[in-house]
Amino acid sequence: MRNAALVLGIIGGLIAMLVGFFSFGYTEVVRVHAEVGRVVGDVENTGLVRLASFLAPLMAIA
Repeated sequence: MRNAALVLGIIGGLIAMLVGFFSFGYTEVVRVHAEVGRVVGDVENTGLVRLASFLAPLMAIA
């Protein structure tokens, strides 16, 4: 059971890191290039998205 929990924790942490990197990168691209935000969609609460992208991997690992 311990090995299964370890593997699931690692998988969850990797998925959370992927989501966190993508969401932080998207907010940065929208900040630098306003055209992208107009075409694809703007982020309403950038601070919340960046906070979640930082905390998601930490919470998945813990």
